[in-house]
Amino acid sequence: MKRFTAIVLLLSCLVFAASCQSAQAPPSGSTSEDSQSDPPSSTGDPDDSDAPGDPEEPDLPEEPTTYPLNSNTEGVRILGVRNLASGTQINCDWSCSGIELTVDCKGGDIRFQVSTRENKPAYFRVWLDGEVWEQSSGEVYYRVGGSSEIIMREVPAGTHTVRLLKVTGYTLAQAQILSVQLNGSILPEAPAEKELYIEFVGDSITCGWGTIGGHAGAYTDQDGTLAYPYLLAEALEADYSMTALSGQGLCYGNPGLTDGYLYDSPYRNSQTESEFGRKADLVVINIGTNDYSHRSELDLTGEEYRQVYLEFLQTVREKNGDDCKILCLYNAMNDTFASSIVEACSDMGGAAAGVFSQSLPRAQNNAHPNIDEHAAYAELLLPLVEQILSYEGSPLELVESGDGDLDFFDFAQAKEQ
Repeated sequence: MKRFTAIVLLLSCLVFAASCQSAQAPPSGSTSEDSQSDPPSSTGDPDDSDAPGDPEEPDLPEEPTTYPLNSNTEGVRILGVRNLASGTQINCDWSCSGIELTVDCKGGDIRFQVSTRENKPAYFRVWLDGEVWEQSSGEVYYRVGGSSEIIMREVPAGTHTVRLLKVTGYTLAQAQILSVQLNGSILPEAPAEKELYIEFVGDSITCGWGTIGGHAGAYTDQDGTLAYPYLLAEALEADYSMTALSGQGLCYGNPGLTDGYLYDSPYRNSQTESEFGRKADLVVINIGTNDYSHRSELDLTGEEYRQVYLEFLQTVREKNGDDCKILCLYNAMNDTFASSIVEACSDMGGAAAGVFSQSLPRAQNNAHPNIDEHAAYAELLLPLVEQILSYEGSPLELVESGDGDLDFFDFAQAKEQ
């Protein structure tokens, strides 16, 4: 019995020794989760997580901020002075209308929420710090039809001025800008208003029909920023409006420019006339192409057109004041009732009254001026406009042409040079 008891005690001791050895060293092949141990105790203050030598938390990207846009949004300048104000959106109906704003961008995408009325398609373009913004594909046009996003991808961090314009004309599509989203903020001070304001009134020539595309579509054929009005405004560092209705004239079209001129956006509201809050320093008019093309069905004579044109000039003068200069262009695509236009300008008092007329070189094949012809028009008109703006009535500055038109220089000769 004693011997049996001794054997049991010996076996118990061996089992106890083995369990102690197992607790001191994990078995071969165990994982870190199998052998976790308590961390060493800290000898410092338990709240000194910011003590020197501690790793810093990584900077997390900021959440983008969405800014609703309307006519009262701080820091946003509306481009295209003739604009039907809205408290819920920024309307950009006329050609080359849109917005300009300065942003403090932390980097990443800038997204504009835009839409068109009745889902009609239109082209938009964007500029960053005065340079045309190209998409990664090299494309500069954003096609919008209905509700869409215009995304400027991977804009570098920094302070930037962004310009967004609808370059498609009024009669093809009217649009609205609803919001902008960016990682950063809109600076509260909007880009400054320019000292000079020019109003351009016209038809598809003013809209820039034919500057792009192959005349196979509609919005795909026009970019107003490549037409002479926008080029002139940029060269003169002027604010502008493009009150232009493709395919229409003073006597032809719906609503036609006789009535359409009176409203900030006639397709949106043709009951309340514009207040013409900002008076133009110069109004450049290029009307008559469509009236002349449809003269037979309108049963319109040159004398009748002279009277209609004169009444329109009187309206322009009434809305913009006596200090406003007026330049009437004609002949770009057809006769445009040229003599009637010149006579109406003379009836207004001519140069002495600040009313001037100028024939344009006829576009090739009597078609819409192409991109090169628009650039030539802008180059040729620039010195003329500069002299008109500074004209104070001295007859020595004017050269009388053979047809009674008042010319500052010979277009044909200048084009050859």
